[in-house]
Order: sequence, then C-alpha cells, then structure tokens
Amino acid sequence: MIFYSSIYYGGLYQNPYSINLGNALIFSVAILVIINHFNKNILKKIILPFIVFSYIFLSIWTLIQSPQPRVDSFIQQKEAPLKLIQGINPYNSVYTKVYSNVEPNYFGYLPFSFIYHLPFVFAFSDPRFSIIISNLIIAVVIFKLFKLKNRREESYPFIAAFLFLPRSFYILEHMYLDPVIFSFFLLFIYSYIKKRYSLSTLLLSLFFSFKQHLIFLLPLFVKHTSKKFHTFKHTLIFLLPFFLPLLFLLINPSAFLKNIVFFFNPQHIPAPVLNSLSLTTLFTRYMIKSPSIYLNVIFFILFLFFFLLIIFKRKTFLIPKLAVSLILFNFFMYHSFFNHYYLVALFLLFDILCNYLKIRV
Repeated sequence: MIFYSSIYYGGLYQNPYSINLGNALIFSVAILVIINHFNKNILKKIILPFIVFSYIFLSIWTLIQSPQPRVDSFIQQKEAPLKLIQGINPYNSVYTKVYSNVEPNYFGYLPFSFIYHLPFVFAFSDPRFSIIISNLIIAVVIFKLFKLKNRREESYPFIAAFLFLPRSFYILEHMYLDPVIFSFFLLFIYSYIKKRYSLSTLLLSLFFSFKQHLIFLLPLFVKHTSKKFHTFKHTLIFLLPFFLPLLFLLINPSAFLKNIVFFFNPQHIPAPVLNSLSLTTLFTRYMIKSPSIYLNVIFFILFLFFFLLIIFKRKTFLIPKLAVSLILFNFFMYHSFFNHYYLVALFLLFDILCNYLKIRV
C-alpha cells in the first residue's frame, strides 16, 4: 500500500517536479519499512523518526507547492474562522468564488469545524495544518495501542500506512475533513480501552461534530459500548458539543437550516453530484438520464434495510460494522466523492490493525 501511495503521491494542483520529489521520498520510506520489518536491528533507532519526518516534510511541501487549491472545501475552511473572528455568521456569508457557475453563499459543515480550524488559520493562515496535526495524532494513538500490547516495533508499518495512505496528500491539499474526524475516533477508541469513559464520551461527541450525516452511525456505538458508557452523566457530556449547533440555529434559524439540512437537497446542492461515486449516479447517467427524487428514496430505503441488518448482526465487532455502514451509505446516496471513501479506507485499515492486535470493541 505504501508503494502504491508513492506512485500516486501529490495534490491536483502541484507541478510534476514537486510530485517527483514526493514519489522518491515515499518510495524510500517503503523500502526502509520493509528492511526494518525483516531485520529490526539495522534501523531500530531511526525508522520511526524517518517515517514521521518524511510525512511532515511532504505535508509542508504539499502546502507550499499548492498554496491556493481551487476547491471550495479549502476556501470555506480558511475563510469561515476569519468571518467568525470578525463577528460574521459563517452560515450567513458569501465566500470567495471558486466555480464560475456556483454562488459561494453556503457552508455545509457543522460549526465545530470552523472552531477547530480557527487556531490554525490564525497562526498559519492555512487550515490544512489541522490535518497534519490530526494525522500525527493518529500515528501517536497507533503507537500507544501497540505499546499496550508490548509490541511497539511492530507499529512502524502501520504508522507508515496511515500517514502515507494512498492519496493522503490529495486529501491534505483539498482540505477534506476526513482525517480530522478519524483522529477523534481513534482518540475515542484509545480512551475507551483505557476505561476513561467521560473523556471517551466527549471525544465521541466531537467525532460527530464535523459532518452532520455521520450521526446515522450513533446506534452502532450505543449497541457496542459498555453499559458504563450509557449513564445519565455520560449522556450529558455527549450532548455538550451539540449546544454549539443549537446556538447557531437560534442566531439565524433559516441560514443554519439552509446550510446544514437543506444544503443536501439533490436539486440544489452545488456539488457536481452527477460525477459522484454512487449507485444513484450510475442509474442517472446511464439508465434514466435525469435525476429522480423517487430513485433517491428507493436507494435510501435499501440503505436503511441493510443498515438495520448490520446493527443487529451478532458476532461482528464495531469497527467492521462502521466501515460497511459507511460503504453502503456512500454507495446508495447521491453525494459521495473520493474523500468519503477515504474515510472508509481509514476504518478498514484500522480494522486490519485491530485484528492484528486482537483488539475487540
């Protein structure tokens, strides 16, 4: 997988020369990881620092070589925190125009997204540093999970695989939130394993505080977590971050609902849904030739049917259920792009890790 990522390193807006450097460096990481795997004494002291340094260097290199990617996710995550500092409601704002045929008067993420990115925009004028930090958090949590099993040196290939997951630097360039979301999930898992239930409750709530559609996964967590996790105290802790969306709803109900609820109307969504990676797109482009609300309803019912089967399926652990549920959701919905499946890939890779370490949640 690391070799594969070395072939497909880079963002959409980098020049070929900067991409060649990334190809060479990731290829070097892959070679050293393999050497270390078969002989742990040769590179014992330098392999982990080299993996981490290579990731940090290539991440900053990506930002330097692509300082202004022409994508709305980057523009909005950069400008929304600045609008908040100026006392402007990000849900009632117009952003810098990116696409000629789209009016940039929308912000489709939950409010914790611009709160989380605010210090990075303030310090570096670039929200993408939050993704770099989030990926390093993922690496630290993976290291600690292996450390719990007294198998620290076996963590290095997994750390490299997560940091250099194929197209991870494309995700970084475009400022897609999926690595940030996944980092909160891993922090939740680690604190839950350590039986720090109050902290894990808060971290789980923050996992749901970036993208509104993820809330459909909540029944899986309820079913697969300890009874100690379901007390009145933990329910209150879980609900705390949701007072932030409530605040913006009260400030301007119509603007908030337009961006967070009605934003995903397939008739009005600014994203190019006819280019999405979903079953709906397949039917629309090659069979029925025009978007249909009935088709979306049918696929949504199919998704609900399969999701209910997943919820009540016995002898299956939480992580694979999350991965399969996200695959089905993306596959049956009309608004599914590469970054949505990237989050699925993170869950699938983590499931491999859990099987390797015999971690059961």
